[in-house]
Amino acid sequence: MSFNTHIKQICKTAFFHLRSISKIRNILSQSDAEKLVHAFITSRLDYCNSLLSGCPKTSLKSLQLIQNAAARVLTGTRKREHISPVLASLHWLPHGSDIINGEKAPENSSHYMASVQNKKGQHVCGGFLITEDFVVSAAHCDEYNPTDVVLGNHNLKNDNHQKIKIKNKNIRENYQNIGQGNDIMLLEVSTCSCVQLNERVQTIQLPPAEIHLEENQVCQVAGWGKTKTRGKSVDELRVVDVSVINQRVCEEQWPGLPANVICAGGYKTTKGFCQGDSGGPLLCDGLAVGVVSFNYKENCSYPNKPNIYTDISKYRQWIDGIVKSRKYEE
Repeated sequence: MSFNTHIKQICKTAFFHLRSISKIRNILSQSDAEKLVHAFITSRLDYCNSLLSGCPKTSLKSLQLIQNAAARVLTGTRKREHISPVLASLHWLPHGSDIINGEKAPENSSHYMASVQNKKGQHVCGGFLITEDFVVSAAHCDEYNPTDVVLGNHNLKNDNHQKIKIKNKNIRENYQNIGQGNDIMLLEVSTCSCVQLNERVQTIQLPPAEIHLEENQVCQVAGWGKTKTRGKSVDELRVVDVSVINQRVCEEQWPGLPANVICAGGYKTTKGFCQGDSGGPLLCDGLAVGVVSFNYKENCSYPNKPNIYTDISKYRQWIDGIVKSRKYEE
Protein backbone atom coordinates (compact mmCIF):
# COMPACT_ATOMS: atom_id res chain seq x y z
CA MET A 1 0.00 0.00 0.00
CA SER A 2 1.39 3.41 -0.92
CA PHE A 3 2.06 6.03 1.74
CA ASN A 4 -0.38 8.41 0.03
CA THR A 5 -3.17 5.83 0.28
CA HIS A 6 -2.37 5.36 3.96
CA ILE A 7 -2.56 9.13 4.56
CA LYS A 8 -5.94 9.31 2.82
CA GLN A 9 -7.33 6.57 5.06
CA ILE A 10 -5.90 8.17 8.19
CA CYS A 11 -7.39 11.55 7.21
CA LYS A 12 -10.79 10.01 6.51
CA THR A 13 -10.86 8.27 9.89
CA ALA A 14 -9.64 11.40 11.68
CA PHE A 15 -12.39 13.56 10.20
CA PHE A 16 -14.99 10.95 11.22
CA HIS A 17 -13.81 11.07 14.85
CA LEU A 18 -13.54 14.85 14.76
CA ARG A 19 -17.18 15.20 13.68
CA SER A 20 -18.22 12.98 16.58
CA ILE A 21 -16.19 15.02 19.06
CA SER A 22 -17.61 18.30 17.73
CA LYS A 23 -21.17 17.05 18.39
CA ILE A 24 -20.47 16.66 22.12
CA ARG A 25 -17.94 19.49 22.47
CA ASN A 26 -20.32 21.71 24.44
CA ILE A 27 -20.59 19.17 27.27
CA LEU A 28 -16.87 18.42 27.46
CA SER A 29 -14.35 20.23 29.61
CA GLN A 30 -11.34 21.70 27.83
CA SER A 31 -9.13 19.01 29.34
CA ASP A 32 -11.41 16.16 28.23
CA ALA A 33 -11.77 17.63 24.75
CA GLU A 34 -7.99 17.87 24.40
CA LYS A 35 -7.58 14.26 25.52
CA LEU A 36 -10.10 13.02 22.94
CA VAL A 37 -8.55 15.04 20.13
CA HIS A 38 -5.11 13.75 21.03
CA ALA A 39 -6.27 10.13 21.29
CA PHE A 40 -8.25 10.02 18.06
CA ILE A 41 -6.67 12.77 15.92
CA THR A 42 -3.22 14.23 16.57
CA SER A 43 -1.56 11.09 17.93
CA ARG A 44 -2.30 9.38 14.61
CA LEU A 45 -1.10 12.08 12.28
CA ASP A 46 2.46 13.02 13.35
CA TYR A 47 2.49 15.98 11.00
CA CYS A 48 6.05 17.02 11.82
CA ASN A 49 7.58 13.67 10.88
CA SER A 50 5.56 13.62 7.67
CA LEU A 51 7.12 16.93 6.71
CA LEU A 52 10.56 15.44 7.20
CA SER A 53 9.88 12.19 5.34
CA GLY A 54 9.27 13.46 1.81
CA CYS A 55 5.49 13.52 1.57
CA PRO A 56 4.05 15.42 -1.43
CA LYS A 57 2.36 18.79 -0.85
CA THR A 58 -1.16 17.35 -1.37
CA SER A 59 -0.69 14.87 1.47
CA LEU A 60 0.78 17.52 3.77
CA LYS A 61 -2.14 19.82 3.01
CA SER A 62 -4.62 17.10 4.01
CA LEU A 63 -2.79 16.60 7.31
CA GLN A 64 -2.68 20.35 7.92
CA LEU A 65 -6.42 20.71 7.26
CA ILE A 66 -7.15 18.15 9.95
CA GLN A 67 -4.82 19.89 12.40
CA ASN A 68 -6.56 23.19 11.71
CA ALA A 69 -10.02 21.63 12.06
CA ALA A 70 -9.05 20.00 15.35
CA ALA A 71 -7.77 23.33 16.63
CA ARG A 72 -11.03 25.03 15.69
CA VAL A 73 -13.08 22.39 17.52
CA LEU A 74 -11.00 22.89 20.67
CA THR A 75 -10.99 26.69 20.60
CA GLY A 76 -14.45 27.30 19.15
CA THR A 77 -13.03 29.60 16.49
CA ARG A 78 -14.25 30.09 12.96
CA LYS A 79 -12.42 28.77 9.91
CA ARG A 80 -10.04 31.64 9.29
CA GLU A 81 -9.43 32.78 12.86
CA HIS A 82 -6.00 32.47 14.42
CA ILE A 83 -5.52 29.14 16.21
CA SER A 84 -2.02 29.38 17.61
CA PRO A 85 -2.95 28.56 21.25
CA VAL A 86 -3.80 25.03 20.18
CA LEU A 87 -1.20 24.60 17.49
CA ALA A 88 1.41 24.89 20.22
CA SER A 89 0.22 21.53 21.56
CA LEU A 90 -0.09 19.76 18.21
CA HIS A 91 2.59 18.22 15.99
CA TRP A 92 3.31 21.45 14.11
CA LEU A 93 6.28 22.92 12.29
CA PRO A 94 5.63 26.64 11.94
CA HIS A 95 7.28 29.08 9.60
CA GLY A 96 9.60 31.59 11.20
CA SER A 97 10.61 34.87 12.19
CA ASP A 98 9.29 37.65 14.23
CA ILE A 99 11.99 38.98 16.52
CA ILE A 100 11.90 37.93 20.19
CA ASN A 101 13.69 39.84 22.97
CA GLY A 102 15.41 42.12 20.48
CA GLU A 103 15.41 45.88 20.08
CA LYS A 104 14.39 48.45 17.53
CA ALA A 105 16.88 48.49 14.65
CA PRO A 106 18.81 51.77 14.41
CA GLU A 107 17.64 53.97 11.54
CA ASN A 108 21.13 54.03 10.04
CA SER A 109 21.34 50.23 9.78
CA SER A 110 19.87 47.25 7.91
CA HIS A 111 19.17 49.18 4.70
CA TYR A 112 19.14 45.90 2.76
CA MET A 113 15.97 44.70 4.52
CA ALA A 114 12.89 44.15 2.37
CA SER A 115 9.25 43.72 3.30
CA VAL A 116 7.73 41.14 0.95
CA GLN A 117 4.05 42.00 0.50
CA ASN A 118 0.91 40.64 -1.15
CA LYS A 119 -1.44 42.46 -3.54
CA LYS A 120 -3.31 43.97 -0.59
CA GLY A 121 -0.15 45.67 0.60
CA GLN A 122 0.14 43.35 3.61
CA HIS A 123 3.55 42.31 4.88
CA VAL A 124 3.82 38.52 4.52
CA CYS A 125 7.56 37.81 4.73
CA GLY A 126 10.97 39.34 5.10
CA GLY A 127 13.74 39.45 2.52
CA PHE A 128 17.00 41.19 1.74
CA LEU A 129 18.39 43.00 -1.28
CA ILE A 130 21.52 41.44 -2.84
CA THR A 131 21.61 43.37 -6.16
CA GLU A 132 19.50 46.11 -7.70
CA ASP A 133 17.44 43.38 -9.35
CA PHE A 134 17.15 40.60 -6.78
CA VAL A 135 15.83 40.03 -3.26
CA VAL A 136 16.45 36.78 -1.34
CA SER A 137 13.62 35.31 0.73
CA ALA A 138 12.33 31.88 1.82
CA ALA A 139 10.73 29.48 -0.66
CA HIS A 140 7.78 28.80 1.63
CA CYS A 141 6.88 32.50 1.41
CA ASP A 142 5.52 31.77 -2.06
CA GLU A 143 2.51 30.26 -0.26
CA TYR A 144 1.40 33.82 0.55
CA ASN A 145 1.36 34.93 -3.11
CA PRO A 146 3.78 37.87 -2.80
CA THR A 147 3.50 40.58 -5.46
CA ASP A 148 5.78 43.39 -4.29
CA VAL A 149 8.85 44.20 -2.22
CA VAL A 150 9.12 47.34 -0.12
CA LEU A 151 12.56 48.84 0.52
CA GLY A 152 13.99 51.83 2.34
CA ASN A 153 11.93 52.06 5.49
CA HIS A 154 12.16 50.43 8.92
CA ASN A 155 8.60 51.47 9.79
CA LEU A 156 5.99 49.72 7.63
CA LYS A 157 3.46 52.48 8.33
CA ASN A 158 5.70 55.12 6.82
CA ASP A 159 5.04 55.84 3.14
CA ASN A 160 8.59 57.02 2.48
CA HIS A 161 9.76 53.88 0.68
CA GLN A 162 10.31 52.19 -2.66
CA LYS A 163 7.64 49.67 -3.62
CA ILE A 164 8.75 47.44 -6.48
CA LYS A 165 6.75 44.81 -8.38
CA ILE A 166 8.03 41.24 -8.36
CA LYS A 167 8.77 40.15 -11.92
CA ASN A 168 9.85 36.53 -11.35
CA LYS A 169 9.96 34.16 -8.39
CA ASN A 170 12.86 31.73 -8.63
CA ILE A 171 12.43 28.80 -6.25
CA ARG A 172 15.08 26.15 -5.87
CA GLU A 173 13.92 23.35 -8.20
CA ASN A 174 14.17 20.58 -5.59
CA TYR A 175 12.24 22.47 -2.91
CA GLN A 176 9.18 20.47 -1.84
CA ASN A 177 8.27 21.72 1.61
CA ILE A 178 9.82 23.56 4.50
CA GLY A 179 10.79 20.46 6.46
CA GLN A 180 12.86 19.01 3.62
CA GLY A 181 15.14 22.00 3.23
CA ASN A 182 16.10 24.05 0.15
CA ASP A 183 13.91 26.79 1.62
CA ILE A 184 15.24 29.65 -0.47
CA MET A 185 13.68 31.90 -3.11
CA LEU A 186 15.20 34.56 -5.35
CA LEU A 187 12.78 37.37 -6.24
CA GLU A 188 13.53 39.29 -9.42
CA VAL A 189 12.04 42.77 -9.32
CA SER A 190 10.49 44.65 -12.23
CA THR A 191 12.74 46.65 -14.53
CA CYS A 192 9.89 49.11 -15.10
CA SER A 193 10.36 50.50 -11.59
CA CYS A 194 13.90 49.49 -10.76
CA VAL A 195 15.47 49.79 -7.33
CA GLN A 196 17.24 53.08 -6.61
CA LEU A 197 20.23 52.57 -4.33
CA ASN A 198 20.72 55.45 -1.88
CA GLU A 199 21.43 56.12 1.79
CA ARG A 200 18.28 54.19 2.78
CA VAL A 201 18.39 51.35 0.24
CA GLN A 202 21.55 49.27 -0.02
CA THR A 203 22.57 45.73 -0.87
CA ILE A 204 24.04 43.13 1.50
CA GLN A 205 26.95 40.89 0.59
CA LEU A 206 26.56 37.11 0.47
CA PRO A 207 29.12 34.63 1.81
CA PRO A 208 31.48 32.67 -0.45
CA ALA A 209 30.62 29.11 -1.48
CA GLU A 210 32.50 27.81 1.55
CA ILE A 211 32.12 29.44 4.95
CA HIS A 212 32.82 28.20 8.47
CA LEU A 213 30.81 29.56 11.36
CA GLU A 214 32.19 29.02 14.84
CA GLU A 215 30.08 27.54 17.61
CA ASN A 216 28.71 30.34 19.82
CA GLN A 217 29.63 32.95 17.21
CA VAL A 218 27.32 35.91 17.73
CA CYS A 219 25.22 36.87 14.70
CA GLN A 220 22.08 38.97 14.18
CA VAL A 221 18.60 38.32 12.79
CA ALA A 222 16.14 41.07 11.90
CA GLY A 223 12.45 41.17 11.04
CA TRP A 224 9.00 42.65 11.59
CA GLY A 225 6.34 41.11 13.79
CA LYS A 226 5.55 39.66 17.18
CA THR A 227 7.76 40.28 20.17
CA LYS A 228 6.42 37.43 22.29
CA THR A 229 4.49 34.18 21.91
CA ARG A 230 1.00 34.94 20.58
CA GLY A 231 1.77 38.63 20.88
CA LYS A 232 1.00 41.43 18.47
CA SER A 233 3.03 42.31 15.40
CA VAL A 234 5.09 45.49 15.32
CA ASP A 235 5.53 47.94 12.49
CA GLU A 236 9.14 48.84 13.18
CA LEU A 237 12.06 46.62 12.24
CA ARG A 238 13.64 44.84 15.18
CA VAL A 239 16.97 43.06 15.52
CA VAL A 240 18.43 40.60 18.03
CA ASP A 241 21.76 38.85 18.62
CA VAL A 242 21.73 35.05 18.33
CA SER A 243 24.54 32.52 18.79
CA VAL A 244 25.47 29.80 16.30
CA ILE A 245 24.71 26.29 17.58
CA ASN A 246 26.95 23.30 16.94
CA GLN A 247 25.55 21.25 14.04
CA ARG A 248 25.81 17.94 15.90
CA VAL A 249 23.89 19.38 18.85
CA CYS A 250 21.29 20.76 16.45
CA GLU A 251 20.83 17.39 14.74
CA GLU A 252 20.32 15.74 18.13
CA GLN A 253 17.54 18.23 18.88
CA TRP A 254 16.05 17.99 15.37
CA PRO A 255 15.98 14.31 14.22
CA GLY A 256 15.73 14.30 10.43
CA LEU A 257 17.11 17.82 10.11
CA PRO A 258 17.44 18.72 6.41
CA ALA A 259 20.84 19.33 4.87
CA ASN A 260 22.29 22.77 4.12
CA VAL A 261 20.98 24.58 7.18
CA ILE A 262 22.42 26.73 9.96
CA CYS A 263 21.22 26.53 13.55
CA ALA A 264 21.30 29.71 15.64
CA GLY A 265 19.25 31.08 18.50
CA GLY A 266 16.38 29.45 20.28
CA TYR A 267 17.81 26.40 22.08
CA LYS A 268 18.33 27.18 25.80
CA THR A 269 18.00 30.94 25.18
CA THR A 270 15.23 33.53 25.08
CA LYS A 271 16.35 35.15 21.83
CA GLY A 272 15.54 34.36 18.22
CA PHE A 273 12.67 34.50 15.78
CA CYS A 274 9.02 33.49 15.91
CA GLN A 275 6.09 33.10 13.51
CA GLY A 276 5.03 35.51 10.81
CA ASP A 277 8.04 36.97 9.05
CA SER A 278 10.15 34.31 7.36
CA GLY A 279 12.74 35.05 4.71
CA GLY A 280 14.82 37.55 6.68
CA PRO A 281 18.62 37.26 6.88
CA LEU A 282 20.95 35.80 9.47
CA LEU A 283 23.91 38.19 9.54
CA CYS A 284 27.38 37.05 10.63
CA ASP A 285 30.44 39.29 10.24
CA GLY A 286 28.51 41.60 7.92
CA LEU A 287 27.46 38.80 5.53
CA ALA A 288 23.96 37.42 4.96
CA VAL A 289 24.76 33.77 5.69
CA GLY A 290 21.27 32.40 6.32
CA VAL A 291 17.57 32.74 5.47
CA VAL A 292 15.01 32.39 8.28
CA SER A 293 13.16 29.11 7.74
CA PHE A 294 11.44 27.47 10.73
CA ASN A 295 11.39 26.95 14.50
CA TYR A 296 9.66 24.58 16.93
CA LYS A 297 5.88 24.69 17.29
CA GLU A 298 4.86 28.23 18.32
CA ASN A 299 7.02 28.51 21.41
CA CYS A 300 8.95 31.76 21.21
CA SER A 301 10.55 31.29 24.62
CA TYR A 302 12.79 28.62 23.03
CA PRO A 303 13.40 26.15 25.87
CA ASN A 304 14.46 23.20 23.74
CA LYS A 305 14.90 23.54 19.96
CA PRO A 306 17.29 25.62 17.83
CA ASN A 307 16.02 28.03 15.16
CA ILE A 308 16.71 26.85 11.60
CA TYR A 309 18.05 28.93 8.70
CA THR A 310 18.82 27.98 5.12
CA ASP A 311 22.61 28.07 4.58
CA ILE A 312 23.10 30.56 1.74
CA SER A 313 26.69 29.49 1.05
CA LYS A 314 25.40 26.14 -0.24
CA TYR A 315 23.32 27.96 -2.87
CA ARG A 316 25.83 30.50 -4.17
CA GLN A 317 26.26 28.75 -7.50
CA TRP A 318 22.48 28.65 -8.01
CA ILE A 319 22.08 32.32 -7.04
CA ASP A 320 25.01 33.48 -9.17
CA GLY A 321 23.68 31.58 -12.18
CA ILE A 322 20.30 33.32 -12.02
CA VAL A 323 21.81 36.76 -11.45
CA LYS A 324 24.28 36.35 -14.34
CA SER A 325 21.60 35.09 -16.71
CA ARG A 326 19.62 38.25 -16.04
CA LYS A 327 22.64 40.38 -16.96
CA TYR A 328 23.15 38.45 -20.17
CA GLU A 329 19.51 39.09 -21.13
CA GLU A 330 20.09 42.81 -20.78
